[in-house]
Amino acid sequence: VYWTMLLPGYLPHVPMLPAHMSFLGKDLSQAPQIRNVRGTSLGSVMQKDVVTVTRGAPLAEAARLMSENTVSGLPVVDVDGELTGIITEADFLSALNVEEPAAISNLFDTIIRRRRTRKRMGTIVDDIMTPDPITLKATDSLQRAIEMMDRNKIKRIVVTDDDKQVAGIVSRADLPRLFLAK
Repeated sequence: VYWTMLLPGYLPHVPMLPAHMSFLGKDLSQAPQIRNVRGTSLGSVMQKDVVTVTRGAPLAEAARLMSENTVSGLPVVDVDGELTGIITEADFLSALNVEEPAAISNLFDTIIRRRRTRKRMGTIVDDIMTPDPITLKATDSLQRAIEMMDRNKIKRIVVTDDDKQVAGIVSRADLPRLFLAK
């Protein structure tokens, strides 16, 4: 069974043997993906060409930028280029939800299920953006970014410099590249 089925990769065809092996007792700290996460700074994996939208811009402009650049979120900056918020697909979906649930149900979902609060539709980016997004510096570790994304249930972190200028962005879409490491 070992030579003819397990080694060639016919694991799903072996009766009473699960396809997924347990990691219990294994030292995963030496896996290349884990080593890369611990030793990598955000500056080396972040997207440096970040598309931003200015406060006060129409929602149609933000939607156009997101669609043309195939991104799911845009940092919102003021006229000086300082980060003031972020607008994402989730903000648009929340604002488009026309069904009004009961107030107590909405409060329960927000507190217990850690769901975003519902937003009202507006006409400009400021109306539905999430103010004061979670940010990190380019020198912070990728492991810290992953922990922040997981803890706060977000899909991207904006990387800023000391003047709160947008330096880059790291999203969950950037993370699968770590599994290409040898």
